[in-house]
Amino acid sequence: MLLIVAAVAVGGCGEGPRLRWPGENTAGLAMSNVAYGAPRSVGSMPLCVTAPGTATITSVALHEPTGNLRIDAFAVRPNPFARGLDGVGDSLTPLGEIGGGFDPAATQQVSDVCPTDEQIADPDFDWPPLPEFAVQVSWSSGDLAGGTGIDVTYELGGSELVALIPFEIWVCAGPCPEEVFD
Repeated sequence: MLLIVAAVAVGGCGEGPRLRWPGENTAGLAMSNVAYGAPRSVGSMPLCVTAPGTATITSVALHEPTGNLRIDAFAVRPNPFARGLDGVGDSLTPLGEIGGGFDPAATQQVSDVCPTDEQIADPDFDWPPLPEFAVQVSWSSGDLAGGTGIDVTYELGGSELVALIPFEIWVCAGPCPEEVFD
């Protein structure tokens, strides 16, 4: 497993509350030697809204997909660390069996307000326990498949919107090449 985190600029949020990944970092996970058809759960992705409101997630897709990796399930749960649990990270357990509040069959909502950019920039800032977002993926052929992020479609304030979560997910039939994140 290869995990990459990098700082990049992310576009502004515009008018009204929006669902987002807090801060300006991106992350990525490349999983080597992944069996075809085997579910993999990927999480530890915090989500929040930019102002008071509730975002209801309606669908999730890979951003700029390559190959046939598909998202089979998605869910949000209360922050696991605040409850003495671990984040999902990368797991061979199907998302619905992980527990701790994940229920892919339930309505998925996020209402925790994001910290401000000033708070995030402060090295002494004590992060609030934001909810964890996770997806379950699988694939059926090829040497490499994935996407450069996750497009999360949601409803908030009577509008349907899409948030790009800057978290790359890649699976490889053998060892993943280092340049997968280039």
